[in-house]
Amino acid sequence: EARRANLLTKLGRALYRGGERKAGADMLMAVLGKHEEHSEALMGYAAAAVDCGQLEDAVRVYLRLVVKTPEDKAVRRGLANAVAKDNGVDLLIAQLAPSAAAAPAYAFLATICRDHSKTDAAERLYRLAIDHAPASASYALNLMHVLELTLDYDGALEVLAAFLRRQASDVGVGSAPQRLTAASGLRCLETCGAFAKVPKGSLPDVGSLPAPEKTVPGAGEDLPKAGPLSAEGSASSPHSSSPNPFGRGTGGGEDDAAAGESGYTPAELDLLALFFTAVKILYVQGKLPAIPALINLVEPARAGRRIHTTTVRNEHAYYCCIAQLVPLVMWHAHGGAAGAVALPAHDEVLHVLGDSHCLAPGWSTVRDGNGRTLLLRPALVTGLKVWHLRNASDFYPKANFLAAAATVPPGARALCIFGEIDCREALLLCVERAKYESIQEGARAVIAVYVLALAELRRRSKLRCIYVHAVPPVLNETRPVVNIFNGILKEEVLKAARHRLVWLQGVDEAMFEAPGGYSARTIREDLKLDGTHMHPRCAQLIEQALAVSATPDADGA
Repeated sequence: EARRANLLTKLGRALYRGGERKAGADMLMAVLGKHEEHSEALMGYAAAAVDCGQLEDAVRVYLRLVVKTPEDKAVRRGLANAVAKDNGVDLLIAQLAPSAAAAPAYAFLATICRDHSKTDAAERLYRLAIDHAPASASYALNLMHVLELTLDYDGALEVLAAFLRRQASDVGVGSAPQRLTAASGLRCLETCGAFAKVPKGSLPDVGSLPAPEKTVPGAGEDLPKAGPLSAEGSASSPHSSSPNPFGRGTGGGEDDAAAGESGYTPAELDLLALFFTAVKILYVQGKLPAIPALINLVEPARAGRRIHTTTVRNEHAYYCCIAQLVPLVMWHAHGGAAGAVALPAHDEVLHVLGDSHCLAPGWSTVRDGNGRTLLLRPALVTGLKVWHLRNASDFYPKANFLAAAATVPPGARALCIFGEIDCREALLLCVERAKYESIQEGARAVIAVYVLALAELRRRSKLRCIYVHAVPPVLNETRPVVNIFNGILKEEVLKAARHRLVWLQGVDEAMFEAPGGYSARTIREDLKLDGTHMHPRCAQLIEQALAVSATPDADGA
């Protein structure tokens, strides 16, 4: 009987997808009439309900399925798509009344929506979770990350401020007398100008911010080398496939195992991660003068702890990188008051889209081949693999990429620096699993996606051109893969010149110590920052490349 039900279900779904909708739906209903919990038949019924506008039925069925099989990718995608439609969130609320007990469920469902780029639904569900669990730093952290995806950085900082204001004055992390508390953190953020508004894609008014402190020596320098995390391994998506979706730990940060070897509780780690994330946001917004005071407040609670072993390792990695970058990048106003800062004078903004490797050259100035001074504005896309840009993908780094790209105005120039995570995490694994016969075959498939996505971005946004930066060969372990990738990337970008894609000539070679065989070379000592990222001196390589790379005229289509 079970075998017959399975066969009828497969046939019903095939008929439905093939255009014989009534016959297919009738067959699925017949199966459910005898086996009301048949998962595949329920999936088929839910998909049909969405197509027929019966969204309430679809949401109800998907909720049943996600409780039964919380890790099923098709169930999660179907639920996200249903909840994101019209009044889908309202229909979900009707099935699951808001309450403190329901907060973990809302957080889990928000994570599913976020994973599939349904950011509006994810934001609303996380806010519902926070309404009924206002002391949860985990929910506030995840909401901040959702808002980061759409570059609503001001909104993310407002979430942080609201969370800190709700907490008791003694809630904090670390030991007296330098304990980091919600109250001291909020006071620091307010005093240093962290909450000054910066519209999406705009430059900050840094002259209106208080003069910065000096960053404590050695800030962020104790992080073991690991490499920027991909979105799949990101601590910004903790417990996203929890086998117990409506349990206490849903939404991240409340399982004792999350604390790793840090010596902190999960709640304390989440509080730290909120401040780590604030540092990242302030850097990307360009509010550099506001960052040193926050770093100085955080360091006593952070330094010497094995936070890289915890669920907030990704937030921690960004913090450590930026803590080292800020003293090197900070601009000082010429002839101004002591300690005053100002954006460097520039003729044009060059928008640098990238994973964490866009941070090091960010906020530096370079000169192009025509003598124009360009300010490198980082447009961070957290955890993006190039493979995420394919048409079939709905994973949230792609939504983050599209949001970042939308901040580049028509006629402007952009620079893209992606691919390191593909080289480090994906290509070798795909070859091991026999998806590709060789690294070269896999790299060509990924690079085809990359070049197509950049050409479409250039055309859609009417950009003057997009410069393509070689993948930084920062890690010894993955350098052979990076070198293969860069060789093919250069070849394909040069072929795509008609799409106004421009290879940054010479950067792939200039990052190495000396001429010679790729396998024997290492990255230049003066370009090393933390073993994972390059030093801000890498901006000099961009300047050298701009001088010899042919930039298309501004009046091109």
